[in-house]
Parts: sequence; structure tokens; C-alpha cells
Amino acid sequence: MVSGAEAPFAAAPSSPGSDTIAVARPVGDGPAQWLHERAGERAVERPRPSLEVGTVGVGGAVAAMGVLTFAGGQLADSNLLAFLVAALLAGAGIALLLRGPEELRPAGVAMSGIAVPAAITFLLASGGEPNFTIVGLLSAVALLALYLVGPAPGHTFHLTMAVVSMWFLLIGLTEDSLGVGGGLPSIDSAFTMGGSISLVAGALFLGAAWWLDHNGLRAMATPFLTIGILAAAFGLFAIGAENGALIGGLLALVIGAALCIAASGGDRRGTMWAGLAFIGAGLLTIAGELAPDGDKGLVTMLVAVVLGGALAWFGPAGARWAEELGS
Repeated sequence: MVSGAEAPFAAAPSSPGSDTIAVARPVGDGPAQWLHERAGERAVERPRPSLEVGTVGVGGAVAAMGVLTFAGGQLADSNLLAFLVAALLAGAGIALLLRGPEELRPAGVAMSGIAVPAAITFLLASGGEPNFTIVGLLSAVALLALYLVGPAPGHTFHLTMAVVSMWFLLIGLTEDSLGVGGGLPSIDSAFTMGGSISLVAGALFLGAAWWLDHNGLRAMATPFLTIGILAAAFGLFAIGAENGALIGGLLALVIGAALCIAASGGDRRGTMWAGLAFIGAGLLTIAGELAPDGDKGLVTMLVAVVLGGALAWFGPAGARWAEELGS
């Protein structure tokens, strides 16, 4: 495997049906090359998992959330003061990232990534209910600027928070267009409109991840995959609760198939297993819904055995098709 410091290459899948190790995929031209130049080598290949880095990052996130909880609660009467606290926290995180000891820099990434959208929320809050459309838009722009421009570009957590902000932006735009308003969404609106737009957001994020993977920007694709899966899962739960479990089960099959295709295109084991989990849950849900109330247990078992057997028998052919489509 070519390291990110040697050449702009990322992991790509091997040929369909092959057990060989995936070869490197070069960074694409045009927009992909521009993104690579902005974000640097961190956009190409994900770093090896490190428990040490993870604990430092989570520690910074917990500390930041504690400060922001205080600012949002104790300073609620003064949005400007709460904004100043969040802005100072964001500045402290960036300073730690730039000038702090190397082992503490993951905490700076977490602090700045959390404090930036919080500062924007406090600044735009009016009567305790900020307009989440504007908050989502400005947060996404600010976090994308941190990721692509700097002062320390290329940190995946900043991009992850930007994608979350895009998700909230899409939900806010939908609620505004349907007359719900820009304030805090109700539970009902979150399950009706939020669920539908979350499925759309999940599809858009997974599509972006597929494109990034195919253009050699494997690490940049990861936040879109992660948030895309979460958005799709929320949308599936919301629509299933609103329209019945059978619809939810069918949607789970579609989402699972999309995840498996995306996983095959980027050699991603976690995404593949998430897709298969969606497919399995969808089949079990459909089996339960097709069974009559009187003999639900027995019929559910029989239908599940039939559907599971069909998946095991025809699945390999579908997997080969997904690999060909994904690559």
C-alpha cells in the first residue's frame, strides 16, 4: 500500500469476486484534485485507529460539552455572553491544535468542531429558539472552511460535523417550506418531515461517499458514509413508525442494498456489514408483518427461513452484481 506521504493514492477494491488485497486508486482530476489540494493527504487515507488519540479527542469533546452546557444554561439570559464563551472555546481549540503539544491536538480538533456550531447557535438564538436552517447553513460553511482552508485543514472530525450540519440544514429547509417555521421542531414534525428528508439526506451523503471513494479520497468519504447511515436509519425508523412496519422493512432492503453497493466500491467492511444488517432486519420485519395474528410465531419462522434461505442462495449473485456496479 502506498502511503499518503508518498503519493495521492487511496484504497480501491480488487476485481469482483477476488480475495486479493485491494490496490491503490489514484486521486481523480478536476474537483477531486482540488479537494485533495485543499485538505491534504488526510483526505486520502484514514489513519490507523489509535486508542490514545481517541481518548484524548473524547476528553476534549466532553470538556467542551461541559463548558457549552454551562453557557447554554447559566448564561441563557444573555445570548451574546454565551456566544462569547463558545467563541473563546473554539479559539482555544484551534490554538491547541496549532500550538499545543502534539499528543493533545486531537482534543483541540474536538473542541473546535463542537464549539463552532454552538457559537453560531448562541449568536442567532432569538427567544431561545434559533432558526435551524440558518444555523445549519452557517455551521456547514464554517466547518467546511476549517476542513478545507484551515488554519489546520484536513481534520476529519471537522468534516463530520459539517455533514451533520448539512443534515440539519436539509431538515430545516423542509420544515420552513411546509410552514412549520425555523424554531425547535416538534416530535410529530421530526417523525413526518424529518424522517422523509433524512432518507433523502442519507441517499445524497452515500452518493457523495461513493464519488469520493471512486476518486481516491477515501478518508474524506468516511464522514459522508457514517452520517449517511445514521440519517438513513433515522428516516427508516420514522417512516416505519408513521406508515407501518412493512413499509419500513421494504425501505430497509433498499437502504441495505445501497450500502452494500457503496461498500463494494470502496472496500469498506464496516459499511458492508451495516448494509447486510439493514437487509437482515428488513427481511425479519417483512416476515413478521406477513404472518397472520393467529399463528404469528410459526408463520414468522417459516417466512424468515424461506427469505433467509433465498438470500443465502441468491445472495452471491447479487453480491457480484453489487461489486461490479460499485466499482
